[in-house]
Amino acid sequence: MTNVKDLYNDNKPVSTGGLFLKINDGETVRLRILDLPVAFDSEYDGKVSKKWAWPVYNHDEGETQILQGGSTIYNGINALIQDDEWGDPVEYDIKIGRTGTGTDTKYAVNGARKSEDVPEDVDVPEVVNIIAKSPSATNVRKLGEAPVQKDVVLDDIDDEPVDLSEIPF
Repeated sequence: MTNVKDLYNDNKPVSTGGLFLKINDGETVRLRILDLPVAFDSEYDGKVSKKWAWPVYNHDEGETQILQGGSTIYNGINALIQDDEWGDPVEYDIKIGRTGTGTDTKYAVNGARKSEDVPEDVDVPEVVNIIAKSPSATNVRKLGEAPVQKDVVLDDIDDEPVDLSEIPF
């Protein structure tokens, strides 16, 4: 008889890897949060929603990535933080599972009973800078800090010399 654990493990969905963590339908990932999240507003199809992004170490992929999510993931992580038995998730692993697709997607966030070590030499991505470059992200800020100001590009400035006497101060 085949070992059920091995059977499931040998047939799990393959992750796409990359900088942003993608959790597929039916998949659960084990990760360690490496720092506070970045909060931002995200516009899609004319609608603005609040999002968060965390630098994480993905134990399944063996690499650092960015976990981006909405209120369900944020509230799940916050529930662990507020629970005195768990606390700050930089101290232990969490598991995030996904079921469903599209508007029927659901996430489950749980603390892992056993935590794995994170390599000491992991590079923590600069999440604020990465998210701030997205044209659909506004009001980008690390939790507890002021929003990052996006560069403003002025298109209508001519090449005429500036008359300093015209400056009103």
